[in-house]
Amino acid sequence: VDADPVEQVNAFTAQSSVASRLGARISRYSTDSLNANGSSVNSDAAERLRALGYSSGNPQSQSAMTGRPDPKDRRELASQIARVISGELSGAPLLAALEAIVHEDPRNGQVQLRLGYARLQAGDCARAEPAFHAAAAAGLPGADVHLGLATCLGRRGDLAGAERALTEARRIEPDNPIVIANLGVLQSAKGDLPGAIKSLSAAIAADPGLDEARFNLAVAYAKSGRRVEAASAARELLARLPPAAPQRSEVERLLRSIQ
Repeated sequence: VDADPVEQVNAFTAQSSVASRLGARISRYSTDSLNANGSSVNSDAAERLRALGYSSGNPQSQSAMTGRPDPKDRRELASQIARVISGELSGAPLLAALEAIVHEDPRNGQVQLRLGYARLQAGDCARAEPAFHAAAAAGLPGADVHLGLATCLGRRGDLAGAERALTEARRIEPDNPIVIANLGVLQSAKGDLPGAIKSLSAAIAADPGLDEARFNLAVAYAKSGRRVEAASAARELLARLPPAAPQRSEVERLLRSIQ
């Protein structure tokens, strides 16, 4: 650190024995060696490590290193990513930063995912969808990619596509209450009110803080003619919302319409 603070000298050759020892330790923990030894690997953990670039077999093999950038050449890119992750950017500056990072590193699944949601928040689903697809192509684990994609597809009326995306999200994270709540919203849009009520109720039971799911449950009850339950759900939501919450007016309007 003192002699080479900007890391311009490759220490691998000068300390080959140390490098070999460390390489052997890494190999013991790689997915390939664990499987070869008959040990079980948590599939979700393996997928997450692989998506982050930490699980690609022998780290000293040529195939594992092909196409991988030298971290020393990406210090500026890392600085941009740090600004995004820190939360100091929002709105147009955040979008600009994410687009610049993706331009330099299009295979970065995490940044593609963030870009998709930033565009979704800006109301630009047409450009959010390609970002979500790129995140999925990068092998990003978890349900977030499919949730974002389902939202975009639902907004443009492709309910079948939205259902496929949510089905995949639930396959990946079957107990995720946000996935279950979104399935309830989709079921309501398709006219399956009993299914919607069941899904939304299950989502709220798993996470009582899902106020949007609670509102959609009240709407589903109202559409089903179950006015007492709809009013009860709406009143409970009003009791949870802060006095100045902008959503209160919409909930109050729903409550007036069913009383």
